[in-house]
Amino acid sequence: MEKLELNIFKYAATLYLTTLIRARNRDHRIDFTDILKAYINKRERAAEWIILQFTNVKTLSEFIFECQDLGKRALIVGLLYCSLLKVYETEKKAIAECIKAKTPLLLINFLNFLLNQLPGCRKYTACFEQYFQLLSRLAFLGPEIRDYFIQTGGIQR
Repeated sequence: MEKLELNIFKYAATLYLTTLIRARNRDHRIDFTDILKAYINKRERAAEWIILQFTNVKTLSEFIFECQDLGKRALIVGLLYCSLLKVYETEKKAIAECIKAKTPLLLINFLNFLLNQLPGCRKYTACFEQYFQLLSRLAFLGPEIRDYFIQTGGIQR
C-alpha cells in the first residue's frame, strides 16, 4: 500500500510541477504545494524522490535558472527545502562521518551537484537568486552539513 501511495504522490507531483512551470494562470498553485509539503513531512521516501528529481541539470535549469516567474521559483525552493529538512533528520549523523567514509548520501550528492552547477549559472543572472537560496538553505540545515561544506572546500568555490 505504501508503494502505491508513493507512486500516486510521484504522479501528482510530476503533473503539478509540469503544469506549474508551464502555466500562465497563477490560481491554486500555493494550495497544492502545501499539500505536497504536508505529504513530504510524513514520508521520507517522497522527500528523497523530490530531491532526486532536482539532482538533474535539465530539471534544475527549467525550474530555477530558466523560469522567469519569481513566485514559481520560490515555490520550488520551498518544496525542496521541505524535502531537505525531512532527509536531513535521518542523514545528519552520517554526514558527519561522510568525509572519512566517503559514503554516498542524498544530501551530499545534491550539495555537490548544486556546487558543480556554479560555473554555468552565470548566464542566468536574472534568475539565480533561488539557486543561491538553495545553497544557503542547505548550509543552514545544521552543523554537520556546514562542517562538510567547509572541510570539502565547498565554500571556497
